[in-house]
Amino acid sequence: MAQQVMKTSDISLTANIKINCTASLGNEKRWQIWEVDSAYGKDVKELSYSDYTVRNQATIFLTKKSLPYGYYHLIFEVKMLSEDLGLDSNIYIGTKMHHYVKITKSKLIAKAMAGSSSKMQVGVDQDLILNPSQHSVDPDLNPGDAMHFSRYEYFCKRLDRLGEDYPKNFDGTLDASAKISILAKTTVLNLKQSNADRGGCYAIGPGALDTPFSSGQLTLNFYESGELYELMVRVHKLYPDGEELFSDWITQVEIVEHAVPAMTVECRSQDLCSYNAETNELVVLGGVRIVFRTSVASTEVEDYDYKMFNRYSDNTRGAILPDFNFHKIVNRESLAIDPYLFTNYTTHIFTLLINATLTTGVSVTNEIFLRVNLPPTNGSCIVSREPADGVFFTGHAAEWVDDDDAIKTYDFYARYPNESMSRFLQSYSPDEMDEVRFSSFTGHKVYDYVVELFLIAKDQLGGEGKTECGTFEIEPFTDAAQLDMLLDSIKQDTADGNLLGVTNSVQTMTSGLKTLYEQSVGDIFIDGISTNMTEEMQAEYAEVRNNLALKADSMMEILSSTYTPQNLAIFSPVLSAVTSVMEMNAMTTEGMTTVVDIVTSMSDSLVEHALSGERTISQNQMELIFQTVGHLVTGFVDIRNVPLNSDLEKYAQQDSASVALNGPTGDCQASHTKAQCNKRTAAAYSKAEFSEKVANAYNSMKELGKTANLDRIPGEPDMVYETSFISCLLGVDTCEALGDGLDRMDDIGCKLPRMKSMPTLKCAGKEAIHYGMIAVSSDVYVFAKNREMYSGIAETKSIDLSDDAGKVFQVQNTSEPIRICYKRERDTLPPVQVVKPSRMNNTKMSYHQINIHNSNVSLFCELYGEDLVPELQEYVVFISGGDTFPLLEKYEASWHFKINGTEAGSARFFLDQKAMANRKGNFYVGVVPVKTPEQPENDTLQEIKLEDENGNTVNLTLSNTFLYSYGMQCYTLACLYIDGLLLRGDNCDVNWDLTTAENTCCECNHLTDFAASFFVPPNPIDFEYVFAHLDIASNPTIYAALIATSVVYLVVAIWARRQDKKDVERIGTSPMPDNDPKDKYYYEIVVYTGMTKNCATDSNISVIISGEYDETDQRQFGDDQRKLFRSGGIDSFVMAVPSPLGELNYIRIWHDNTGPGIYASWFLKHIVVNDLQTGERFKFIAERWFAVELDDGEVDRLLPVAGKEQLQEFGHLFQNQTQKDLQDGHLWFSVFGRPAKSRFTRLQRTTCCMSLLATTMLVSAMWYGLQPDGDIHSQGGLKFGPFVLTSQEIGIGFMSNLIIFPINLVIVTLFRKSRARCTRPSAILGAIQRDVGKAREQRAEEGDVDDSRRPDDERELIQQRSDSQISWASDLSSGNSPEPTLHTSKKTKAPPAGKVTKKKLMRRFSDISADTIDYRLDSAMSHNDRPLSAVSEESYIEEQFVLKKKKPKKQPFSLPWGFTIVAWILVWLTILASMVFILFYGITFGDLKCQKWLSSLFLSFFINVLITQPVKVGTVLFTSTGIHCKKNSFI
Repeated sequence: MAQQVMKTSDISLTANIKINCTASLGNEKRWQIWEVDSAYGKDVKELSYSDYTVRNQATIFLTKKSLPYGYYHLIFEVKMLSEDLGLDSNIYIGTKMHHYVKITKSKLIAKAMAGSSSKMQVGVDQDLILNPSQHSVDPDLNPGDAMHFSRYEYFCKRLDRLGEDYPKNFDGTLDASAKISILAKTTVLNLKQSNADRGGCYAIGPGALDTPFSSGQLTLNFYESGELYELMVRVHKLYPDGEELFSDWITQVEIVEHAVPAMTVECRSQDLCSYNAETNELVVLGGVRIVFRTSVASTEVEDYDYKMFNRYSDNTRGAILPDFNFHKIVNRESLAIDPYLFTNYTTHIFTLLINATLTTGVSVTNEIFLRVNLPPTNGSCIVSREPADGVFFTGHAAEWVDDDDAIKTYDFYARYPNESMSRFLQSYSPDEMDEVRFSSFTGHKVYDYVVELFLIAKDQLGGEGKTECGTFEIEPFTDAAQLDMLLDSIKQDTADGNLLGVTNSVQTMTSGLKTLYEQSVGDIFIDGISTNMTEEMQAEYAEVRNNLALKADSMMEILSSTYTPQNLAIFSPVLSAVTSVMEMNAMTTEGMTTVVDIVTSMSDSLVEHALSGERTISQNQMELIFQTVGHLVTGFVDIRNVPLNSDLEKYAQQDSASVALNGPTGDCQASHTKAQCNKRTAAAYSKAEFSEKVANAYNSMKELGKTANLDRIPGEPDMVYETSFISCLLGVDTCEALGDGLDRMDDIGCKLPRMKSMPTLKCAGKEAIHYGMIAVSSDVYVFAKNREMYSGIAETKSIDLSDDAGKVFQVQNTSEPIRICYKRERDTLPPVQVVKPSRMNNTKMSYHQINIHNSNVSLFCELYGEDLVPELQEYVVFISGGDTFPLLEKYEASWHFKINGTEAGSARFFLDQKAMANRKGNFYVGVVPVKTPEQPENDTLQEIKLEDENGNTVNLTLSNTFLYSYGMQCYTLACLYIDGLLLRGDNCDVNWDLTTAENTCCECNHLTDFAASFFVPPNPIDFEYVFAHLDIASNPTIYAALIATSVVYLVVAIWARRQDKKDVERIGTSPMPDNDPKDKYYYEIVVYTGMTKNCATDSNISVIISGEYDETDQRQFGDDQRKLFRSGGIDSFVMAVPSPLGELNYIRIWHDNTGPGIYASWFLKHIVVNDLQTGERFKFIAERWFAVELDDGEVDRLLPVAGKEQLQEFGHLFQNQTQKDLQDGHLWFSVFGRPAKSRFTRLQRTTCCMSLLATTMLVSAMWYGLQPDGDIHSQGGLKFGPFVLTSQEIGIGFMSNLIIFPINLVIVTLFRKSRARCTRPSAILGAIQRDVGKAREQRAEEGDVDDSRRPDDERELIQQRSDSQISWASDLSSGNSPEPTLHTSKKTKAPPAGKVTKKKLMRRFSDISADTIDYRLDSAMSHNDRPLSAVSEESYIEEQFVLKKKKPKKQPFSLPWGFTIVAWILVWLTILASMVFILFYGITFGDLKCQKWLSSLFLSFFINVLITQPVKVGTVLFTSTGIHCKKNSFI
């Protein structure tokens, strides 16, 4: 017979097995689920495990809706592991169990309106809208799915007519065949006035309304006030298998005179409330807290009123419940009923009346018929112990009665005396309760080993009846052999799949292990640390701890293999019990990992069910999880401080190289022993591996508390959870009630300010605000990455504020402080430094040194006077930081104290965070006694004047002799909060009035961290402190850095200025030394030497250029005024030839290899030849060595003219552009590689680099220390492999570039674009003039000195060069790059000398009309500047045609020369201002922090300049060059 289970029900099956095998318990369990063909009863398809919640254990759990409708065959198989038995794997030893299940359709939930209303009000003629198609649900489907209801029926009857009912069939079912028409108002009123009223909604009788079956929405109207109706909606669904189901929804409708807004009422928890459609009742559990939420479709509700009445069987109201007001909590639309309201009443049916009054005076009421599910009562529990001193019990329950439904289970629980937390033991069905056997865990020494047993009887609806079973003294096993037997029992239960047996035995074993541990280590330990341990004791203690930890790990391994979220009620107590071994520092890191995973899963599961409304979080579940997390955090602290042997062995396996490269080193020093280093390494590794896990567990616990608090309403008492390590307070109130602050946290050391002081808290009036505070009596922040920076944390607290939806308010920048007080470990304070009576000889003060390691701390000191001294002891205390001693003439702060020794008095003084200014290093406190009248004159030290606390001047005479002993105790205090995985202390300070050595009281202006903020405020500058500490002695590092930077700049600037002068010499163009004075046709040849190593040459280089019409003779480069062909050099020459060469074809170039040493070889990049008459440009690409020892050994090469394809080649473009960008575009490299012809001088570039460095140093100081390494997920960050990017880093980067980039861009642009003061003469013209001058000198040597005899065409040629016809010549003079741009338009050819005719021009310019040629020819021939020679005349005319044909070239943008002065002013203002603020920040940081800042700054700076920026340049060039090639652009 198949077990019938509705689809919305969970299925839990447990196979009862017993493994009777002494050789081995090893077995394999397996569940199979087969779909069954119902027609033939055969298995047809096995379902995959991945689709369902199943485990390799004796219990299978299938969540609701896991299986479709139909029959299923569940097979449980257990087989022994043959290899464990030493048998062949083919031998099968096992068995199978079979179970059949039929998944049936769940009952439909009909609903025509939102909420749970048993009786509502509707006004006369007001529309009442019934919408069952929207509100009805087939629970077997998921929310949002189409429900596919087949038809809807609507029924109506009048309740104020005695005996009126719906028509019935012979079998008692409703008769829906006779339809009742929906009549108009006048018809209905006429029927009633004529005494023809037959009842029903429309005076023609009760029954089914005449509506279409498909009508999923119906609007009704009622016409007379004072009448009461019942409406019923029947929803049908026809399934594909032909089965039809229906469900009814019923409500009562009271007709009132006026229209009223719709009201809905909802029960918040589905597991506590269920609607019974047959009786129109809401069934609620008794003895539990119930919350209702009301909603009225109006914004003008003034007030709500709630009343509770007894109810009669006909649903009429009885007497009001007089004590309802004592058991209800009301906050406008919310009502909470405490668990004790219904316990005093024998009846269990009630009416809840809700009345809402509008501001208009109109009121609307709603009634809910409640049926309280009374829990089982009158039962008893009888148990007996077997054996009398054992942990096993037999028992039975008797005489339990449940009036409403049958009892479902009997559950046995146990707890320690006076504890609210209970631990589940065993559950039985009523059929099994004649005689049952179960086990309990053992007692604890704290409770004298007493355990209380009790029984809870649960009915079908969840009602619980409870009775005590007895109190027993159950001492734990103290014999190791007994514990081993118990561990064997656990293994047996695990093999049998007995989950409850496992969990109970685990709790028992835990108690035994703890007791055995305590007995083993004796009384010489205090909190795990021995007071007088020898090495032998230490070894014994470590061994005991390690054995306990290994057994705890074994238990956790068993528990993890059987845990599922569905077993949460069973596992939460046992997990809490097992983790209690952490109190003995006894759980390995692997065991803690398992605990974290399980407890996080538990918390998340509870939160998920609570938010969905399916299940309420119970106090017992909360406390058990809180207890577990408390054990976890405490254990993590202790185990990191004192690692277990197992962990030491685990991490010791890491060799030193692996540790150095892949993991934390634990800060091992050369002075540490191997054992000490292993301990530190184990602690570091455990922190690295488990910090985030512990943080997740802690945050899950906080989320659990916040979720549990969401169900509460303002006015309810606070919930307080107390466990061994964690206290939690949860509550809710209105913003109005909390307007003056939250004082109820005072008892736990917290106080919230007034609401109006929290500007980011958008809350007012009656809005609910949920508050939660969690205090952990341990160091929760142990998982913080920078935890070692802070000591003495004994307690941590957190406060959260959230709205009704659970959204946490981001409280920050409060105008009034939030106070949180923490406990501090007294024994972590440094010892009191006692100074005996003495005379000061060499010093004027008694000094005490305090070393400050952390930022965001305050310095707290206490001066103790000598006890039992009747005289008043008077001292003056001075203090100074920055590694400087206070002097009588110079100090930071001073105090004057009078201490009464008879009262064991002391005086406190401090420097708060503002005074500390994030400084680290040594602070010194100086103490000087005040001279008493009885002291002799030679005890006088000095007279000083001080201001007292009221600002009055006090004259004091200091003494050089201490008459009494005094004590000094100084330490730091920090108010910390967690930010991801980091501790931070900004925006919090110490309240000195409330702070003591045992307690630190902090006042903060926030409740949340700021890690996700995009814009991060920079470090502040305390100008008062800065101007008081400007001396070099206190701040040597920052002064040295600024002076060194300035000196480096001056040295480089002097060198740059000299190089600028040399660059002037390098930019000239040289005439070829073998130019013939008679030759009048000129070419410019530009030679580009490479930048590789040893690429320059001093060899003689010769060239032959061949063109379309002619070829030159061998020509030689040379210039006796400057060095040629240097590395990266660009050398320009003017070559004179007798006549045009035409379009060039190739160049033959070679050298004679006569250069000395490394200057014999030469690397040529390329050569550009420019025709100075026509403007044509030709490029010849080499990229080869001319060397006998390199490349192919050739020194003579033939270079063809480069075509379009060669010019567009990626390698050529990339190399040329890279050299250009590094030499001119990269600011830092261009100081040394700057093109000689650039207007942007080396000195200007050097000064711009100084400006960039100064602003970079400034912004680095502004945000230094504000972005420590942390958890990227708390900071809203992204991780790409090894790269991490957080929102805070983005914000800092944005603000930094906003400061650095604009000003430096403006300065560089002004220098680059400003024109020279004097226009540089054309280098080409200068070369030609030198060539003409050389000819004149030759004529003079020949005796021909008459200048008037110089040919006119020479003067014309020189004049022509001064014009703008050679555009690139003017480009050179303006400082632009000398490399020409090759034109892709049709090039002009220079024909042999001859007459310029229209016919020639028409052939040359075939695309120009004859009339245009006539016009341009006449214009060219009449031009005053036209050349006289035939050749140059023809070239000139063709050039005029080309120039007219081309678009005029756009001149580059430039600024007047005066902007250079503006640039110099801006750059020096930027440098000086940056330097000043850098100095201020350096002083603020203190010398030690300044050293760290500068070290990190210059390291990152050089990496950026030398590696990052060149890589970025290369990447951009690589991409842009590729795009350039694709677009067919070329240089």
